[in-house]
Amino acid sequence: LRIEISGIPPENGKCRVETQLKITFHLKNAVGETVKDWKQLRLPRPLIAKEKHRMEKFN
Repeated sequence: LRIEISGIPPENGKCRVETQLKITFHLKNAVGETVKDWKQLRLPRPLIAKEKHRMEKFN
């Protein structure tokens, strides 16, 4: 499956604590159709926040 992300500005898309961006993502199958029935998404390790930045640490 392919992940399609929108909502990130082409310029000045830096991530800062003060900046919040609303992003949208869609899963697409091999022919480009949106996959609507999914429950979990497993991301590669490099895309996951480091331990010191994870939200569950603060909850």
